[in-house]
Amino acid sequence: MAFTFITEANVTAYTTGTITTAAFNVSAGDLIVVAIGVINAGVWAASLADTAGNSYTLLTPIVNVVGSCTQTFAYCLSSSAQAGNQVTVTFNEAVSNCRKNALASVYTPDGGETVTYDVEANAISGWEASPWETGTCNTTGDDEVCVASVQTTAAVTFSNQEIPGGTAATLLTSPSTTMAGWYRILAATAAGLYAEIDVDASRRYVMQLVTFKSVVAGGLSIPRPLSRPLSGPFGGI
Repeated sequence: MAFTFITEANVTAYTTGTITTAAFNVSAGDLIVVAIGVINAGVWAASLADTAGNSYTLLTPIVNVVGSCTQTFAYCLSSSAQAGNQVTVTFNEAVSNCRKNALASVYTPDGGETVTYDVEANAISGWEASPWETGTCNTTGDDEVCVASVQTTAAVTFSNQEIPGGTAATLLTSPSTTMAGWYRILAATAAGLYAEIDVDASRRYVMQLVTFKSVVAGGLSIPRPLSRPLSGPFGGI
């Protein structure tokens, strides 16, 4: 297994400003993946910073205009070890009475390996009953960690998280009843990979799956990913 799950931390708040996760420990070379969701179609993550001094790459925000929610992923490879690391998310604009969620998870690659972004799959729903699924993607690495997250507009109960459908994944600790995250570590390439989760009510939502692959140190560098929104300037419907 080329990746090991290390820890997680989250935050949820109604706020007009930034949000900051609970503290977590990170080592140099660890992959930090952060999902950020907002119940507002006009607000999304604009930048991230942490106490370890890392620089984060933000994926393109996915916006559900009908459902009035957004989500995006950000990631980095930690440049140093930091006890009690905290991630602060800054948004594109300040809006009052706006629920904001963030869920950070940390993974370490095997010795002598580094990590690079691979692929992404998204889904936007105007109104859908259980189960919820992302679109599909084809991974390109033999060893990958796959992280999924969903942001919805109202409280639901999440269960039976899978990557892909039919294969159980590990649920991360949800920051609120409007956001869920889960992950699975793969040992081989996968075609048509997607994420799925069950819910107990129909809701509008934004859902994403991102994957990262391990590479030999000194090999591939980390590219800036190009997300593919489903439609509209930010993938809105």
